[in-house]
Amino acid sequence: MHIKYLLINLFALTVSVKALPDADNDFGLEARDDSDALVQRWDCGHDAKEVYGKCVCNDKQLTWDGKKCVCPKGTTWEYGKCIPKCPYGQSYDKDQGKCVCPKGTEWKYGKCIPKCPYGQSYDKDQDKCVCPKGTEYKYGKCIPKCPYGQSYDKDQDKCVCPKGTEYKYGKCIPKCPYGQSYDKDQGKCVCPKGTEYKYGKCIPKCPDGQYFDKHQWKCVCPAGTSWKYGKCVKECPKGQEYNKWSHNAPTCVCPENQVEEYGKCVCKDGFKLEYGKCVPKCPKGQTYEHGKCVCPAGKVYNKWHKKCECPDGKVEAYGRCVCPKGQIEQYGKCSCPKGHYYDRWSKSCKKGGY
Repeated sequence: MHIKYLLINLFALTVSVKALPDADNDFGLEARDDSDALVQRWDCGHDAKEVYGKCVCNDKQLTWDGKKCVCPKGTTWEYGKCIPKCPYGQSYDKDQGKCVCPKGTEWKYGKCIPKCPYGQSYDKDQDKCVCPKGTEYKYGKCIPKCPYGQSYDKDQDKCVCPKGTEYKYGKCIPKCPYGQSYDKDQGKCVCPKGTEYKYGKCIPKCPDGQYFDKHQWKCVCPAGTSWKYGKCVKECPKGQEYNKWSHNAPTCVCPENQVEEYGKCVCKDGFKLEYGKCVPKCPKGQTYEHGKCVCPAGKVYNKWHKKCECPDGKVEAYGRCVCPKGQIEQYGKCSCPKGHYYDRWSKSCKKGGY
């Protein structure tokens, strides 16, 4: 009877100790029975041993949680050891022995973010790589956001205007032809004031009646006319001149003091041609000077005799007016020398005086 009781107790002790894996990923072996009686008697199971009244795990990286050997908090059992529980987005790299982000990303701001291409930076608000302000990502790099009208030239690595234009006044404007300049108010290339664009360049704006001759490169009047008095006037026949005051009268007239005879201009009666002009025919002995007939120097015109004569008190000698013999000229008048007097009967100077 005693032997039977001993065998029953031994069987109960054997079946009450079980080594079971943890339901969680955490590695651990639980030493337990239907009650905590065995634990209290320092039954630490197969993976731990009792040391000074405490269960100590055989694997030094594990700790005893009161029932079993487990990995420290924040780690899990994998690859035959305790490894970190990786944050969301990371995974454990057994070669590096740590949690890592996927290829092309890095750990920042508490998560895996993209490794940005050169020139870009990570914007945590947008959760993506962005280019600096005023630029955009194109051609594998950050390029300027070009102003309206311009486009990015990857060869020159800058914003450029379309061919034939240039950047000025905050926009693309035409490259003006030689001689023209850009007028920002009109928004186009213009010629200088008083000119216009023709024949590929700026030419003068011709006065009314004239036109631009590209062979002579100047403004000209139509054939048969010439520029006079600020307009194109009829070219007059030889000898005639244009009458700028004429309205209803003939345009071409003979010059002053001339009349037309047989298609030619001739001097009027009483006039003669002198130095290309018709001047009055002067009385004998006179000449036409400064618009009038005048006597030779020193003579005066006697309207009664109708001829040029020497002034009173002078006589003519060799074509000149001189004082009579024996007299001298003083202050433009003839008089007798000192100590003489004029005898009007003999019309000579005589010695003596009053």
